Amino acid sequence: MKNTWKCLAKAGLVAGALALPLTGQAAEIRVVDDAESPLADVMVACTKGSTDAGLSGSDGRVQVAAACREVYCDRGDRVNDQVRIVDGKATCHVRAGAVLSVVARPGTCANGCLVYIGNPSEPVPRRGTIEGGAPRRYTHGVLTWDKPEPNKGREARERVPGRWTSKPIAPGRLTLSLTENGLEVFGEARGESPWSCRTDLGAVAAGSTEVTAVWREPVEITGRVLDRDGKPVSDVPIFLAPQTPASAGERVWTCSADDTDREPVTGADGSFRVMIDPSMPVRIDAGWKNYPIGTATATLHGKPAGELVLRLK
Repeated sequence: MKNTWKCLAKAGLVAGALALPLTGQAAEIRVVDDAESPLADVMVACTKGSTDAGLSGSDGRVQVAAACREVYCDRGDRVNDQVRIVDGKATCHVRAGAVLSVVARPGTCANGCLVYIGNPSEPVPRRGTIEGGAPRRYTHGVLTWDKPEPNKGREARERVPGRWTSKPIAPGRLTLSLTENGLEVFGEARGESPWSCRTDLGAVAAGSTEVTAVWREPVEITGRVLDRDGKPVSDVPIFLAPQTPASAGERVWTCSADDTDREPVTGADGSFRVMIDPSMPVRIDAGWKNYPIGTATATLHGKPAGELVLRLK
């Protein structure tokens, strides 16, 4: 009898072991496209609980370890996704994306440009997360010119424009900016206050879109801030605001220095210098609303004949 119970116990253990794969030894991930149809050849990788990974099959399904709690789904020609696994199941939506090719005319981005495309209403994902987020809301890279072949001259090189193509990005309103590398302004590295040109692309649908980059070099404006008595005032912050004409059309490019971390301030003699877009009206403000010692404003379209004087009122 004892042997019989031992046999039954062993049989029970074996039966339990065989049942485990059917009761949660693997989590099932289903990958679908915009129409909820199965999508094959998508990389599915665990991001929490496990390091398991696999490719979706023709039925859009793939299994990962039961310990997996979250997966990242990506295929190079589509927008990525990241989902949590609940009760051993999850569905990844790997949708069609907008792919933008940015083309530079000769003379534009000769030293390479940093290109950034993103949805202005979406926050940039924090560091340590998947670049661009999931689904991807922004993408960036470097636009460079092709190097000429040894047996071809400069003319041949200029016939081939610089080009950069984005990763698939979630369709919607997008903005594009270019920041050129390797240049200097005022004898200082431009990296301290990079010059950028940008445009609002409006609503961009899924599919391929080509955009011709516009680049305008800055002009230097020197000025001085005076108080009500005509004396120079130091440490007054200077603010620049491009003014887009109402008749400019849909695709408007504006260029400015990126002073998001700091505004230029006047020196001990009240002087300041800033860079402005020569082709776009720019409002220059000394101080802000209700600034204790007064404010001053001027609008420029190109470089003035002499020094710009702003008198606080």
